[in-house]
Amino acid sequence: MKINVISCILLTTILISCTPEPKDPIETHRELIVSVLNEGDIFTYAKVNAYKKGQEEAVQDYQPIFLKAIDFYKNKKQLDSAAHYFKKSILTYPSASAYYEWANLLVDQKEYDRAILAYKMAERFNYEPFSKVLYKISCAYAGKEELELSGKYLEYAVKAGYSNFDEINKDPALEKFRAENKSLFLSHLDRGMRGLSDADKLFWLQFKRQFSKVELPLKINSDLDWILLNESTYISFDFEKFVSEMRNEKFSREVSKGFYYFAELIESDKFSALVYIVKNEYYSDFAPLTFKLVTYTPDGKLIDKMEIAGREFMDSPLKEAVIDKELGVTINQFELTYKKDPEKEGYMDNPVVSKKMIESIRYQIKPNGRIVSIGGADQASLVD
Repeated sequence: MKINVISCILLTTILISCTPEPKDPIETHRELIVSVLNEGDIFTYAKVNAYKKGQEEAVQDYQPIFLKAIDFYKNKKQLDSAAHYFKKSILTYPSASAYYEWANLLVDQKEYDRAILAYKMAERFNYEPFSKVLYKISCAYAGKEELELSGKYLEYAVKAGYSNFDEINKDPALEKFRAENKSLFLSHLDRGMRGLSDADKLFWLQFKRQFSKVELPLKINSDLDWILLNESTYISFDFEKFVSEMRNEKFSREVSKGFYYFAELIESDKFSALVYIVKNEYYSDFAPLTFKLVTYTPDGKLIDKMEIAGREFMDSPLKEAVIDKELGVTINQFELTYKKDPEKEGYMDNPVVSKKMIESIRYQIKPNGRIVSIGGADQASLVD
C-alpha cells in the first residue's frame, strides 16, 4: 500500500508539473536550446533544463561556488552572501542541491512563495531524499499560514519516508500550525503514519539505493581518476547521519569537500558494505580522490570505516585496493615518481613515470561487518 501511495504522489506531481503550456503548432517540433541562463529564468524549468543539458563541463566550476554558499549559509550565517552564491551556482550549472539549499534560505528570510518555487525546482531535478523536499514544502506553506496545504505536504512527506518525528513535533516552522490548529496537524500526521512500516529504514534505503551495485572482485586504482563526479552522484547534506566526515572537528558543515556515491559491495542480513568518494572541491577537477569503505547495520548504523584507496594530497603515497569475492581487501601503497620535480614544477601536466610499492596490507570484512587486519602492517580498523 505504501508503495502505491508514494507512486500516486509522484505521478500526481509529474502530471501537474509536466502539463505543457499551449504552443504554436509550428513550434512544437523544435527543441529548446538555451545557451545563456538569466536570473529571470531561474524558476522556468524548461529553460533551466535546456541550459543544463549543454553545461556538463561546468560541473567543476559549479561545485566550489555551491560550497561557498553553504559556508556562508550554514557556518557564517551571512544570508545575503549565501543567496548570491546559491544563485551564481545555479546560473553556472543548475543543480537540485543548490535549489534545495537556496529554498531553505528563502524560508529563513520568510520569502515563502519563492522558497516553494525553489523546492519545486529541486524536486524536478530529482533531489534526494524526496521526502525531505515534501517536508520542507509543508514548512513553507505553514509560514504562509496555508495550513491545509501544509498538512497535505506533511502527510505526503511521512508517507514518502520522512522519519524525523522529533523535528516534526519541535520544528519552529510548524509551531504556529501545531498550536493554532492542532487537530488538523495531527489528522494529517496520523494519515501519513498509517501506511508507514519503518520510516527510519526507508530513509536509510533512500541513501543506500544511490550506490551502484558492483560485481566482485573490484579493483580501485589510479585509473579511476577519470570518474565523472557530478550532481547525479553527489551526496546531499541531508544524509550526513550516514557520512560522518560531512562535519568537521568544529561540528559545522565540511564545505571544503564533496562526497559522492560510488559502489555497493554487498548487502546481507547482518550488514551492508558501501564505498563512497571524498574530494577536495577547491582543487577542482585536478583534486585527488579518496575512497572510503564503510559498513553499516541493516538499519543504517555505522559499524566500521576505513580509507582504502586514493590519496587526500598530491604529495601523499597512493593507495590502490582490490576487494575479492570473499570480501578480502588488499591495499597496496605506492610511492610515485614524476617526470619533473613536483616541488619545482608542481603536479599539473607532470606525468607519473613510475610507481614503487612500499607496503601491502590485507584486511577482511567479517560477517559482523567489522574490518580487521589479517596481514602486513598491524593497523586497526577506523571508526569516526
